[in-house]
Amino acid sequence: MSKGRGMIKSHVHEHKSGAMPGWAQNVDNAGRKMWKRHRNINTDRQGDYIGAIVCNAILLYFINQIPNWNIPFITNDFGIMVWVINLSLLVQIIGNGLMLLYRAMWWRSAILMLINAIGVWATYVFYVIFPVDLSVITGDWANNLLKICLIIGIVFGIMAIVFHFIRFIFSLTFEIVD
Repeated sequence: MSKGRGMIKSHVHEHKSGAMPGWAQNVDNAGRKMWKRHRNINTDRQGDYIGAIVCNAILLYFINQIPNWNIPFITNDFGIMVWVINLSLLVQIIGNGLMLLYRAMWWRSAILMLINAIGVWATYVFYVIFPVDLSVITGDWANNLLKICLIIGIVFGIMAIVFHFIRFIFSLTFEIVD
């Protein structure tokens, strides 16, 4: 395989006749497009990282103000949750800052694994403590619906961790040659 711009350097051998079969050529072309796209994405994400840092900082402020607002459906147990939510938001702020400074794919995947792991843990703690009582507004069905949504969020968070782990291993295995 030639070592052109945006190509993958790996241990792939070409077909004996010098040309790959049609199906293999299609797979190879799709891989080249994917690597080219991922190479350009790293430079385009600077605004995403900055936006995530700003949004999480704003959320951090508001989460710490909620216990003072006396919202009827927020229980006293929310005070127990504040440190867990703060930790999750701080990890996201620091993680986005680190991804802003260093943009290697393996680094990004490792940071996103950590961010998702903390997020899954925080969602689980929220589910266990459940510091809201929506029955004062809508009835018990809303509490049940929120618990189902939290479970779905945990499942998708675990899937994201697995995805970023595979991507982390994949990015360490293959090297992009510019």
